Amino acid sequence: LVRICSIMNLFGVLKYKKMAEDFVRNSGIPFTIIRPGRLTDGPYTSYDLNTLVKATAGERRAVEIGQGDKLVGEASRLVVAEACIQALDIE
Repeated sequence: LVRICSIMNLFGVLKYKKMAEDFVRNSGIPFTIIRPGRLTDGPYTSYDLNTLVKATAGERRAVEIGQGDKLVGEASRLVVAEACIQALDIE
């Protein structure tokens, strides 16, 4: 677990993401933080394992809403885009 976490936090990326999220939380403005796991489905624009295997989400899955972090998970780019648009729908 420590080895996985250290890879995920290469160059302190997670530290700076948390700092940014804390800034947003303390800003006093309405917000939604979306943290997709591994992005699946195209377009495949990077040179990683996801692109190599052309990972797909298969059947479309519902968005999971919750608190906290998980070490595993994936999300279709289409589903993440829909979640972002719905988060903007403020009445």
